Amino acid sequence: MSSDNKIKNFLSKELDVNLFINEKIITYMLCIVALAFPVLELICEICGHTFALQEGILRTAGMMFLVYAVFCVIYKKKHILVWSDIFFALSIVFSVISIIFSLDIEVSLGGCYVNMREDPQQVLGYFMIFFMATQVSEYENRKKIIIAMLIVCAFHTIPSILQYIDLWPYPPQQAIDETKSYGLTQHYNFYGALAVMFTGLTTMIFLFKKTIKSYVWYAVATVCFVASLFAECRLVWVGTISFFVLVICIEIYLKKKNKESLIDIKRLAIIIVTFGVVFGLFMLFASSMREQLLETYNEVSGDNLGQLGNNRFHAWYVGLVAVKDHLLTGVGFDNYEMAFFLHPELVRGWTMFKGHNEYIHTLVTQGLPSAINYIAMCFYVWIFGIKKSVTDKDSNQRAIYYILLVMVTGYFVQAFFNSSVTNIAPYKWLVMGLLVPRCIQKIIWENKEKTLS
Repeated sequence: MSSDNKIKNFLSKELDVNLFINEKIITYMLCIVALAFPVLELICEICGHTFALQEGILRTAGMMFLVYAVFCVIYKKKHILVWSDIFFALSIVFSVISIIFSLDIEVSLGGCYVNMREDPQQVLGYFMIFFMATQVSEYENRKKIIIAMLIVCAFHTIPSILQYIDLWPYPPQQAIDETKSYGLTQHYNFYGALAVMFTGLTTMIFLFKKTIKSYVWYAVATVCFVASLFAECRLVWVGTISFFVLVICIEIYLKKKNKESLIDIKRLAIIIVTFGVVFGLFMLFASSMREQLLETYNEVSGDNLGQLGNNRFHAWYVGLVAVKDHLLTGVGFDNYEMAFFLHPELVRGWTMFKGHNEYIHTLVTQGLPSAINYIAMCFYVWIFGIKKSVTDKDSNQRAIYYILLVMVTGYFVQAFFNSSVTNIAPYKWLVMGLLVPRCIQKIIWENKEKTLS
């Protein structure tokens, strides 16, 4: 029996167990959650209550998915653990340990600063979104979630453009630079993270299409990139460059191996040149962009690297100093500010609630084991995505893997300079889960076991 037939037979057994344990139901649940964030945020902004429901949505989704997952586990009875399950379980375990040994358990249970907090229930929501997304493997269902992400993209991109030209009628919740766009995230850095993912998503759709009519996606991708620059944050630059580097590397590999490419190389060149011209025009005519470039140069070439990235380097240094004495459990779940309290001699008149680097933030607040687990999880998802986007025999599935891979790569890179928060993290965990379908992992695992035996 061919590997394709094995997969189809396996999927049919996995997906048709019961009406309530059904991939379509999970797909619609994930789509509803993905769309709920921007739709309800927009409604709240219209009513004058910005960021009023985001946390509630995530907590509700987490508990809903948890109950559903427990039901599925009890019903199926027989289970095969795969790597995504292990990373998922360890993420929960290490989070609980960091809460128990927190230096300020009240903050760890309630979350830090209200606009950026991630309390245990919210983080459980992230993990459950990831777990449920790993249950989705059929092309049509994955395509539905991609479409939902495109709708989310529209909900954020249109307001970001209106904000930049001062036509958005609703004020932000917190005091931020009024020239910077923030979409429906309430902060330009957070919108920058999503904008990188949206730009990657729309760019890849354009690269896959072959007809003249599909050049509409060229316009959409360009608009998304322009809107991302409206956020005026440098993490957008590195995130966008990173996914283009990935695409170029994959295409070079495919050419060397004489494998078929799914994308149009000419279109790749066109979109890269277009983005380069757009960026150049911004540098010429937007003084804020030139100031950011000059600021970056001064930070890198100056004597005080601690100022790099708006003092991010110093914040990282403070965190790494503090973690030396709390290596295994961290200073406390979502309590990065504690690192400053432990070393007041390093405080420069300010503290930070977040590490502005997801990987360092996890290390400092939850300890080395948790950081190792999270980084290993990211690598596993990324490598799995690369392999499937190159080797999957179904061209439609390859395209889906390729899109998701580009999106998550842009996110992972910008996360070196940004924080995980409720406004953006659910989409990262959703994309990560879609990249590692459990049933495909099971097939790979079972084939390895047969080979070894």
